[in-house]
Parts: sequence; C-alpha cells; structure tokens
Amino acid sequence: MAEQIDWLIHEKPDYLISLPSNLIALVQYAKEHEIVLPKVKEIRTVGETVTSASRNFIETYWQTKVVDIYTCEEAGYLALQCPETGNYHVQSESIFLEIVNKDGNPCAVGEVGQVLITTLHNFVTPLIRYEVGDMAEFGELCSCGRGLSVIRKIHGRKRNRLMLPDGQSLFPYLGEHGDIARLTGVKVRQFQCIQHTLEDIELKLVVERDLNSKEQAAVTKKMQNNLGYPFNIRFSFHDDIPRGPTGKFEEFMSNIS
Repeated sequence: MAEQIDWLIHEKPDYLISLPSNLIALVQYAKEHEIVLPKVKEIRTVGETVTSASRNFIETYWQTKVVDIYTCEEAGYLALQCPETGNYHVQSESIFLEIVNKDGNPCAVGEVGQVLITTLHNFVTPLIRYEVGDMAEFGELCSCGRGLSVIRKIHGRKRNRLMLPDGQSLFPYLGEHGDIARLTGVKVRQFQCIQHTLEDIELKLVVERDLNSKEQAAVTKKMQNNLGYPFNIRFSFHDDIPRGPTGKFEEFMSNIS
C-alpha cells in the first residue's frame, strides 16, 4: 500500500483503474496513516464486483466518482456504465451477451441468471455461448437513448452465493465497510466470509489484534442480522488473506457444491 500511494502522489494521474478491493485497501491505509490521497477526475473499477457499499466508501473518502467496467479475461470489455444513468451498456458491436436461467432459457428483465457470451470478432479462438461464471440481470432500455442492451446489476460469481438451510440461494449482504471497526474499536485490514456448511460460516479477519469473546459476540450478531439467518460464525485471525491467482479478492465464497 505504501508503494502504491507513493506512486500515486508522484504520478498524480487524472484517471485511475484498479480492483475495488485494492482501492478499498488504499483508502483504509491512507485513513490510518492520515495521508491525503491525490485528486483524480475519475476512478474506474474492473475485475471484481463493486458493491454500493464499496462505491460509497471509496467515493466518500477520495471525493471522486467511481465508474465500473464489466470485463472478462477471455473477451475484454463486456459492458460499460452509462454516464447518465449508471446502467451497464452491453458492448453489442463486439459481444453477443445472454443471461439465462438454470434451464438455459433467456431470463426476463429483472430475473437473475448466468451470463453467456459469444465473441463476434475473435476468429482465432471463437467463444460460442461461453459461460463466464457470473450472475447478472437485464434491465429496461436506458433513457439515454443509446439503444444498447442494458444490464441492471452484476451480482458476482456463482460461488459467491449464500446457501440457506431451506434451499434458498442468494447473494449475501455483508454490511458496510467499517462495521466491525465501529462495533469493536479494532482496525480491520481484511475480512472474508467462507461458507463451509449450510449452518457454518468462517469469518477470516486481518486485524490489529484478535477480538475478545464480547467483541466476537457483537460481530456475530451483526453478521447474522446482515445474512438473515442465525449461522454459526467461527472466527479465524490471519496475518494476510491471499488473493486469487489473477489478483482478485472475494469477500464471500461458498464451499458448498
């Protein structure tokens, strides 16, 4: 983080593109060390799902706008956020993008399904109805008049869905950034939730000190409320939570097949 911030202060970029989790870590580091981050005209996020909590956290401290870009490694840009409405415009000139349900049928507007892509200009390694692993939902045509297909929301990877004991599957709400610190007074550098069974969730934390039993009880209650079910919350404390092989960081993962 220190090296990245030194680079930012030296380069003073007008635009900055990075992973949401990396931007959050930069903001947290800057706040802890009372560093004023350099002004940028716009921050663009790629590679990970940017939640409203993440967006608000970054925009509030950095005092700039966050614009998300929906991409995948296999095909590049899939959809760009509309500057007028915030919807995602599918880049239909280069990608045919579908959202289908579990039976492979097209999803209606507002229905969450899996994303399939067909590349239109890749003649060397064509991808036809390729499943990228993301879940999203279409929206109504945008009022901006561009006419491109609209993705209303990108929910994340299929493995990021929470499984409830009654068989329901949903994308979890993990709370706001800073909730754990406000509850305990302990600075949190990283956190990650891992669902191991239908009843058990591990909360992995990188904190300045381990939480005591009273603090763990307060965080457990908050997490159960956010997740909408009284899961057994098990705490584990780490020096670092490694990112995936492509540098992405996932705040929630399910190990339930």
